[in-house]
Amino acid sequence: MKIILTFLLALYGILPAAAQYAMVHGEIKNLTKDTITLVLLHDQVTGNMQPFRIAVVNGQFKTNLYIPKAVYFALSDDKNYTHGLLQPGDDITIRYDFEDKNGTLQITGKGSEKSIFYQRFATLKKEIRNNAGVDSIAKATYQQLGSLRNTMNNDSYHLLYAHFTGMLQSNKYFTTGVLSPYKDNFYTSFNYVNDVYNILSQHYAGIDPIARLDTISRVLPPKLRQPVLTLALRYDVKQPSDSLVNAVLEDDTYRQYILKKVAAERKFKKGMTAPDFSLENDKGEKVTLQDFKGKVVFIDFWFASCVPCQQMFERLKPLKAQYAGNKDLVFLCVSIDEKGVWMKAKGEVQAEHLYTNNKGRYHPVLKDYNVDGYPTVYIIGKDGLIFDEAPSGYPELLQPQLEAALKK
Repeated sequence: MKIILTFLLALYGILPAAAQYAMVHGEIKNLTKDTITLVLLHDQVTGNMQPFRIAVVNGQFKTNLYIPKAVYFALSDDKNYTHGLLQPGDDITIRYDFEDKNGTLQITGKGSEKSIFYQRFATLKKEIRNNAGVDSIAKATYQQLGSLRNTMNNDSYHLLYAHFTGMLQSNKYFTTGVLSPYKDNFYTSFNYVNDVYNILSQHYAGIDPIARLDTISRVLPPKLRQPVLTLALRYDVKQPSDSLVNAVLEDDTYRQYILKKVAAERKFKKGMTAPDFSLENDKGEKVTLQDFKGKVVFIDFWFASCVPCQQMFERLKPLKAQYAGNKDLVFLCVSIDEKGVWMKAKGEVQAEHLYTNNKGRYHPVLKDYNVDGYPTVYIIGKDGLIFDEAPSGYPELLQPQLEAALKK
């Protein structure tokens, strides 16, 4: 009778069972820390991320995670980052050398194929951007994903397919200016949603941000519309009114997220003391906000693969060149990348550079400055107070804001 009851409970999905968990084992050689961080990225549109601190003993760790559906993860030892995709029932092992992650990383075990495939996305993005044979790369990648189809569930396959499709659509637009049809069923993929947002943000850049919301609403299919509009409200509209948020967002989860963020931003406003920090520059020196006392600081939080960040850098190049000789103004870029990535990427960005000391998104300066999206920018006055809590990323609007701060 007990066996029959157990079978029936499992059949009707009542048992939480091992099928709703995933095991992650690991070995990190030459690691001197006794803990690492693993974050489940449930919904990056709303910032729904679940962090876990995992004990490391003699370089080895193990954790059992409750995941009822497929989810991306990020593993950090404060120097290196490893990303992948987990689904219920997975049992994977991650091995690498702390001093040489890129050259030693191995992901094995049940369900590892998804993460290995996902690891190639950064390389694929560069190949697509620099290679004329995009069609052949796309065909080969879709074929490879198809060959792995029986190693993953529908959720995992859907996320990987959507992610790569968004990458292709984004590349097509930014190289040719041609818009591709939107895939409404990819609305659960943050990566696809983010690519569509970046495309539309650029395509309708000349439209007033509030009018742009209406345009986006009209051109997008219904399911994709809500998460993309959420990103647009978050990053394109300066402190939207509650009535605007309620009018634009029908989905209660997205609506409550934006209302909460707007309320937090209203507390971080002009006239408050800018939080101090101690970060490392590209010469290995410790830099604090106090080091810039008496200067206007345009501070920008970014990372190397952030498309909106790169677009803003490109737009602001002439403005930065115009102020190059002004000793009273500092363009300060704070990267969340690990040091190696940051050092390579910063060379093309005209600014004074700091980074979050290999703590990535978990450095306290990001919480202090209310950073949950990129780029996030502020103007700090000569007196160390916030002069503008949401300055423009467009030169024609930013210049008068900088001039006003310089004259104060």
